Amino acid sequence: MKLNVDEAMNSAGRYRVQGIPTLLLFKNGQVVEQIVGAVPKEQITKALERHIAQIKSNCGAPRSIKRPFSLPPWFHLPLRVRVLT
Repeated sequence: MKLNVDEAMNSAGRYRVQGIPTLLLFKNGQVVEQIVGAVPKEQITKALERHIAQIKSNCGAPRSIKRPFSLPPWFHLPLRVRVLT
C-alpha cells in the first residue's frame, strides 16, 4: 500500500516514519521490519523472501485470530499496491 505521509500524519507518527520512502512489513498487525530510504531491489527482495519463508514454515501450525479486530484509520484510503517482479 502507498500512503501519503503529508495527508496521513497520524499514521506516519504511529509507525515512526522518519524517511521517505519507508517500507513496513507487518505480521499479525505488528511491524516486523522497516526499510528506510532508496535501497537496492535485491535488499527488498531478500527481506520479503525471508518473511515469506517464515510464513511457509509455519503453514501447518494452527493460527489464532484475535477477534474482534479493528482496521487502522488509513486502511480505507484509496490504495495502490505494486508487486515487485
